[in-house]
Amino acid sequence: MRVGDTRVRRIDVRIVAATNRDLSEAVAEGNFREDLLYRIRVGRVVVPPLRERREDIPLLAASFLAEQRFPSGKAALSLAPEAEQHLVSYSWPGNVRELKAAIEYATISAKGPVIGIDDFPPEVRSGPATEDVPSPGGRFDAGERVIDSATDEKTRILAVLEWAEGNRARAARKLGMSRATFDRRLDEFGIPRKRP
Repeated sequence: MRVGDTRVRRIDVRIVAATNRDLSEAVAEGNFREDLLYRIRVGRVVVPPLRERREDIPLLAASFLAEQRFPSGKAALSLAPEAEQHLVSYSWPGNVRELKAAIEYATISAKGPVIGIDDFPPEVRSGPATEDVPSPGGRFDAGERVIDSATDEKTRILAVLEWAEGNRARAARKLGMSRATFDRRLDEFGIPRKRP
C-alpha cells in the first residue's frame, strides 16, 4: 500500500542482498533475525576476498585502468610488470574497492604513460604483502614439489599442507589466505584439519 493510499497493490519483487558478515554467526549472537535470514538465504553466490583469488588482480586492474583512461585523459596508461606484481602480492584489506581506488590514485599520480610502484597510494606502496605469493599463472616451491598456481585448489591445499607438515597457519600463509579461510576450505573439500 502506497503512503497515503487506501488501495493494496500486488507487486512482484526480487531482493538481492550482499554482506561480508557470517549471517549464521550473527543469528547465533542475536544480531540478525533468524526468520529474515531464512527468507533471503536462497540462491547464494560466495565471492572470496581478493587476496584469495590473486589471479583476478591483473584482470581487475586492467579493467579499472581502462575505465580511468577517458576521465583522466591519459589514453596510453599501462602497468609496469613490477607494479602489477606488487598489486598481486599486496594483501588488499579493503578488497576490490581498495584496488579500484589504488588504480584511480595511480592514474592521477602517474607522470608518464607507465604506472610504477611509486604511483600507488602510500598504504599500497608500503603496505602488508602476503608471504611467498605466486604470480598469476606462475609457480612456487612447496618443499621438494613445485606447485603450479593453475593446479586445482584442493591439490594445491593438500600439497602445501604436506609441505607445512600439517601446520595450518603456515600453509595458509604460503597460500596467501587467512587461517579462518584456510580452515573453511579444508572443510569444503572434506580435508581433515588434524593430519594423521
